[in-house]
Amino acid sequence: MKVKNILIKGTVWTYRLYTEKGFIKKHPDSTDSAALALCATKELHFTRNQRDIGTVRHEVRHAFIAELCLECADLSLHQFEEINCTFDQHHWDDMDKVSKKIFENLAD
Repeated sequence: MKVKNILIKGTVWTYRLYTEKGFIKKHPDSTDSAALALCATKELHFTRNQRDIGTVRHEVRHAFIAELCLECADLSLHQFEEINCTFDQHHWDDMDKVSKKIFENLAD
């Protein structure tokens, strides 16, 4: 299992690359997922067959949302859309840079 750290909005997050068997053993209740963001423990988990850039961006976005405390809000659809657009406006470049760095490290 490959384990590395990365800064996301000033907080250290750990990302791990599992074999499919190792991922299922670690996350037996997540049979429909091959990548997860564990926000409580600041971890991103990926499998060897699910480490494309889109999946990495998806999990990194969960991490950014957690770091910006957006997961705790009860929002209307309009508010949710506005927050997402503002989020992209202010954090897309940083999120993209983090995603690409993780993606490149997972490809090694």
